[in-house]
Amino acid sequence: QPLWRVEHLLLVTDEYGTILGFDFLLGGFLETAGPEPLEPRALALLCYTMFCPLGSGEPRRPKLLTVGDPALHKSLEPLLARLGVRMSKGPMRGWGPKPTFSFPTTRVRACHVCKRHSFEGQITACQYCRAVFYCSEKCRKLDWSRSPEDIGHQFWCQRMAGYMSHARELANLPFTFAAEVTSDTFNKEGFLLARGLTRGYWVAESMLVRAPDYGLGLQKGSARTPVPFLQSGNPFEALRPEGGTALPPAPPEPPMPRTFFASWKEYYQWRGLPLGAPLAVLLTYPLTTYYIITQLAPQHFPELNILNKQSLKIHLVEAAKEFAVLMVFW
Repeated sequence: QPLWRVEHLLLVTDEYGTILGFDFLLGGFLETAGPEPLEPRALALLCYTMFCPLGSGEPRRPKLLTVGDPALHKSLEPLLARLGVRMSKGPMRGWGPKPTFSFPTTRVRACHVCKRHSFEGQITACQYCRAVFYCSEKCRKLDWSRSPEDIGHQFWCQRMAGYMSHARELANLPFTFAAEVTSDTFNKEGFLLARGLTRGYWVAESMLVRAPDYGLGLQKGSARTPVPFLQSGNPFEALRPEGGTALPPAPPEPPMPRTFFASWKEYYQWRGLPLGAPLAVLLTYPLTTYYIITQLAPQHFPELNILNKQSLKIHLVEAAKEFAVLMVFW
């Protein structure tokens, strides 16, 4: 029997379903006191989301508030007048998350010094490089003159401005979904869910879908049974036609490339994949390594003569992501 359980979940969203804040009330099976009233928690949550909305953004005040719980709707109505917020005439009847409901995972920025998140208070970018953010003038000054000199922002500001100038170039990808995934407001979970990318190797990209154990017993209490694609012996099982893309179980042998691939477009054309196929999300792990070996190393370290070596030993640091999609390296 659990010691604690979630009695109530309070969720504040805007009209588009974007989550602005949440809170929950816990209950235990050995409760002695009466239930905590919802009204103060709901009002405090509403005030907090108005001042510091989750996922960043400017403070805002809603023109109209609609509540799903009839009792909470009735008790909150007299409390909202002092906030200048109108309550809808009635509660939302029959409201609940749709089967396709997903928590949006937009980028949350944080102060470069104290790590305070944007939903905890307003943060602003460095006015010169726009690469780092600060919650206060105090944090900005501390970062500017850090010691030793080469870790201070004064040393890095101009360099970072140079890096930031390449942002548009780096976002210039040939895929039909490029504008979406390179946007500052990109919602990764929504992208995966809309394309049905919630199984196989795609679960490693999601924070909401539980990843398989791969039969290794790494998760406490999990059964040590291999995932289906390992049981079947088919290494391409995890790359079935999700999102209108596919690597077939036995892909036809493509013609031998005449030269090394230098772009995603070249690789997709060689494999016969449409530019709307999101497989690049997974293939970026092996193909980034490929690009380093075939393009960057010969350019920057020609003395290594890397392309003429009979074998290479590659060390990947912090390789959890690569291990989770190990079969795409084949």
